[in-house]
Amino acid sequence: MSVDLHNGIAGKPTPGRSTFAKINPVDGSLVAKVHEAGPAIVNGAVSAARCALNDGWPAYNVTERTAFLRRIADGIDERFDDFVAAEATDTGKPVSLVRELDVFRVAANFRSFADTLAMHGLIERAQSLRLGRPEIDGVTTGPLISHEHRARVQSYYDLAGGSWIEHNLWTGLTKSARVVREEIFGPTATLIPFDTESEAIALANDTDYGLAAAVWTTNLNRGHRVAGPRRVGTGWAKPWFLRELRSPFGGVDLSGIGREGGQHSLHFYTEPTNVCVQL
Repeated sequence: MSVDLHNGIAGKPTPGRSTFAKINPVDGSLVAKVHEAGPAIVNGAVSAARCALNDGWPAYNVTERTAFLRRIADGIDERFDDFVAAEATDTGKPVSLVRELDVFRVAANFRSFADTLAMHGLIERAQSLRLGRPEIDGVTTGPLISHEHRARVQSYYDLAGGSWIEHNLWTGLTKSARVVREEIFGPTATLIPFDTESEAIALANDTDYGLAAAVWTTNLNRGHRVAGPRRVGTGWAKPWFLRELRSPFGGVDLSGIGREGGQHSLHFYTEPTNVCVQL
């Protein structure tokens, strides 16, 4: 039995300017008469979406938004078999795949967005707290009562497990600073301005390490010019972490010697043996 599939605008079914037949790719039967959307319907849908975004959604707090997304996921689960049947009939895809992938992932995505939204809500709340002296307006949090108390609280952070640390971007430092010259292996970076290509190359090469580096530019010729003089094992021009796995990979100076990757790995991980025979 076929059905009429209308366009939905602001929760209401809206007839289209015409209909077209949706045919079951498995047996050629008529699945539905689909109402085609014209410019007026599209404009109406866009207006309804903007109204919901500007006037409806902002009125909900994070808790309400999270609950709303979870209700959508729960509704999908309640009609799980209906969605499976509709998708399989529409596409001819095996029911087992539809159940395990398509419909399951739709509900999972809404729950994932709800979790992310809840997490962002907590992060925003935490970031809105302002540490400072008690007499300053707008301060929400003061210091702990003593250095000993701070050390005790910090010890519980250590007991909580994990190895989290907030990222940092340092400015106003020179190349002589320890945090610039040493390998920290943490979520840190230093921003040092420059005026010319030669100055940028000199800053990049003024290091004891040289595993990888990237130049970000909209000028491909400049990217090639700067890539060559850099003392580095792997260099990128704009993209980051892009590598053909058969190409050589390795560092220079204190970032290592030798190369691996593809054929290069055979030389790196093997040792030649010289056998001499007197004839």
